[in-house]
Amino acid sequence: MSESTRVELEPSVYDDGGLARYVRVETDAPEAFDAALRTDRAVAAAKRHDDGTCLRYRISWSVEEADVLSLLTAHDVVVERAHATACEWVFRLRAPDEATLTDFLEACRDHDLSPHVRETGSGALDEYDGGAADAESDDTREFGRETPFRQIIDNIEEVVWMTDPEKDEMIYVNPAYEEVWGQSRDRLSENPLAFLDAIHPDDRERVRASLDRQPDGEYDEEYRIRRPDGTTRWVRDRAVSITDDEGNVVRVAGIAEDVTDRKVRERLRASLYDATQSMLGATTSEAVAEIAVQTAIDALGTSVACVYVPDDGDDALSPIAYAADEASLDAPAPIGDSENPVWDSFANERRSACDDALADLLQVQTDVQSGRVAPLGGYGVLVFGARTDDVFGDETERYADILTAITEAGLGQTEREARLERQNERLSDLSRLNAVIRDINTEVAATTSREAIQRNVCERFTAEDAYLAAAICGQSSGDSVRIRESAGAADSRATGDAGDHVDAPFLGDLLASTTGTETVRVERDTDERGDTGPWYETLHGAGVEAVVAVPLVSGNAAYGALLLFTDDPSVFDEEFLTVLRELGQMIGRAIRAAETRKTLLTDTATELEFEVAGPDSFFQTVAAEFDCRLALEGLVPADSDQLIFYVDADGVPAEQLVERAASSPAVESVRTISGGADGGLFECHVDGQSAIHVLVAYGATIRSASVDGGVARIVAEVAPDTEVRSLVSNLEDACPGAKLVRKRELDRPVRTVQQFRESLADRLTDRQVDVLHSAYLAGYFEWPRESTAEDIAASFDVSSSTVHFHLRNALRALLETYYEEDYDGIPE
Repeated sequence: MSESTRVELEPSVYDDGGLARYVRVETDAPEAFDAALRTDRAVAAAKRHDDGTCLRYRISWSVEEADVLSLLTAHDVVVERAHATACEWVFRLRAPDEATLTDFLEACRDHDLSPHVRETGSGALDEYDGGAADAESDDTREFGRETPFRQIIDNIEEVVWMTDPEKDEMIYVNPAYEEVWGQSRDRLSENPLAFLDAIHPDDRERVRASLDRQPDGEYDEEYRIRRPDGTTRWVRDRAVSITDDEGNVVRVAGIAEDVTDRKVRERLRASLYDATQSMLGATTSEAVAEIAVQTAIDALGTSVACVYVPDDGDDALSPIAYAADEASLDAPAPIGDSENPVWDSFANERRSACDDALADLLQVQTDVQSGRVAPLGGYGVLVFGARTDDVFGDETERYADILTAITEAGLGQTEREARLERQNERLSDLSRLNAVIRDINTEVAATTSREAIQRNVCERFTAEDAYLAAAICGQSSGDSVRIRESAGAADSRATGDAGDHVDAPFLGDLLASTTGTETVRVERDTDERGDTGPWYETLHGAGVEAVVAVPLVSGNAAYGALLLFTDDPSVFDEEFLTVLRELGQMIGRAIRAAETRKTLLTDTATELEFEVAGPDSFFQTVAAEFDCRLALEGLVPADSDQLIFYVDADGVPAEQLVERAASSPAVESVRTISGGADGGLFECHVDGQSAIHVLVAYGATIRSASVDGGVARIVAEVAPDTEVRSLVSNLEDACPGAKLVRKRELDRPVRTVQQFRESLADRLTDRQVDVLHSAYLAGYFEWPRESTAEDIAASFDVSSSTVHFHLRNALRALLETYYEEDYDGIPE
């Protein structure tokens, strides 16, 4: 019966040996009450009447089944009033005399009804409710009886209790109290507040203070109790007030339920929530793992917890976090055995159980034997260990799965954030490198010497914090390296070396590998070889941990390597190295241009004469096939790998030479400038790795070149400080048949502007000088032209064709003077 239901019995009427009466019912659940009434064994029949204001039932009671009613019939006791509450029936009875009432009470006790009696007036039984009280000698009293609902609450797990409002009397408490509190109910009969003694000291005063709110129906408390066996339980205690017809509180009833399991779940959920929030703020995998293992110990109650992640080689699992309920646990060892269940769980991404020997698997000294291994996606595994297997119940397994899931998510987040941070760092590094390259491009464009280019490059790199030192080096002899330029910690002035050559076997090997393969090389752990010397000591003292070597090349020419030293080896990733490779080519082209310029303008030079045997080039192949002679008349670079050869052929028909050139993969195009049956002058665009290509790449000026009978002879001039040994070595590598046959130093006179003009004047006639000067002043060479040939012809009273004739001869004389033999070289 719900607390909102009230039942009143109208005066009884005896009917054919049964007991009939009318019952008035006030309830908010009439259908539920109707169903419960008709299933009561004490009800022989029930007829429902609904008068619009309340429900009325005419009930025939079974005297045999209705214990109290049968006793009423036997003792001639009349029911004056009766009503039911949620827990009991309360009757007001009248008997002829006190002796009759006393006999009735004794009969109730003989039937285990245990009436609780309170007198209210003469001639009546005041109260009968199943409590433990004695009947008085009054004539009018009320009493209650135990109902099926009472039988239910005596057998439920929740503690049901009822007291008077002042807490002077414990009217009722069901047997569940002894199960939850671990104490006898008798203590409550003696002292209704005895239950407070078991409450945890931290909660006791709060609960005591809240008791005053029980009569107001505002009592709802959760607290801990300590049982006699030492265990602690959580209890939720609630109360409602019971009032009489006038609204006075006559009793307080409540339910106290054991909510320990719910509290444990709440604590677990709170711990997992806190772990999730903490992992969201973690920035490293180690931090996530530490949170996971500590949560496993504190919240799940495991004895050991470890997080393993794959090492760099993915061939072993290494612990990054571990915790235990014993501080003496040693760090677990890495795991790499494929037969190990821990490794198997990671490799196959499946859960596994270690029912014994977990300590042996983890290689730790502990009495923990049973465990579970949960995979963390591809990030590793989470291992739980306990001393007994009963720790891993269904509830623990479920929350362990949740902890595993949030740990996997946490590791994934930190990995993504770390990857994003690395990408941002790389973008930042690349951005700084691009800024360096832009600055170097600007500086190189304004620089005319190799030394200045090298100095600007080294100084610009060391201006960045990422580079401790920079140097441009070339091969020397033995284990020595020639330091052409340096900055930062590699500055020769800081190392105390006497010259530009240092004994550096490690760098020598690195340079040989880089320049030989024309690839960017990175070397880490530079101190493992144990090289010594002031240069090394200075670099290692500065914290250098890695060096990258960038080949400086242009076409077939190598100009050493740029060495960059750093304390962060991770800066050199593939994208970074690709940019450095392009930078090396740009610096190589700049050095090549500077060397070529220097060769042309210097008043001294080194002349090198080479003899090249065998089919080194297309021209040697043609000379050998047709037994002819070829001479180089001029040479113009087309791009970094292609040269335009102007070749004079003698002894081969022009048509055959053109046909042979068209079939050669090295010749992109060929054109006959002039020719016939015995030869001619040809323009050939040639790709390849010929000796002339290599020399031009080093900035050499080709003074003469000829091929006769398949053997080529080449005379070239290079700047006096050119590394001839490196040039010859590269030439021999590219052309195995090449050898240096002569080397000499040349002194070349410097020609003044006046000497140039005098030489040009000797080649021009007076009329050519006048026409050329007039055309220049009249704007003939501007675009669009300010004067035409006809305008100039009118000034001299000649035809326009005559003007064109004089201009062509004048321009040819000017070009012949600039390219004449005694200054630069290709013979006329």
